[in-house]
Amino acid sequence: NYSFNASHSQSYAGLAAITIYLKFKYPREFFLSLLRMTRYEPDPISEISKIHKEMDLFNIKLLPPHIINSEMDFSVEGNDIRFGLLSIKGISDKSIERLNNFRSKYATKFDVFKSAQQAKLSIRVLSPLIQAGALENFKQSRSKVVLEAQLWNILTQNEQKYCMMYGEKFDYD
Repeated sequence: NYSFNASHSQSYAGLAAITIYLKFKYPREFFLSLLRMTRYEPDPISEISKIHKEMDLFNIKLLPPHIINSEMDFSVEGNDIRFGLLSIKGISDKSIERLNNFRSKYATKFDVFKSAQQAKLSIRVLSPLIQAGALENFKQSRSKVVLEAQLWNILTQNEQKYCMMYGEKFDYD
């Protein structure tokens, strides 16, 4: 009767020892695995938050999602981990498919707006991406870039051409 209890506790102790070894020997890969598994949790955002707090103790940063640099899932980027686009709340699988078709290197935010429009990536998808920090390399605040993206969608093609033409002169602001 007691052999089951003993083998269970020994197995659990072995698993705990292996987990501790991996956490301290390969911390980035360990935390990457944990972050990727949060998708299967009932409240993934709170789980990501808990993991993020512990990552600070290992001097590993959780980089924000980025429309160009992020992969679909969490990924190692240098000494840090980049937030995956699949983990942003409010983005459906169909939107992710369109996002894959849209992603590329862009010089200006107007290029991003234009390409998103051409890829039929709705403003309902682009706005949460911007708010999550996916376009951090632009000087303006996130809320201002969201407003500019919304404005871009109501401009005519002629007005968009003028924006592109005068954008550089006014630093795309």
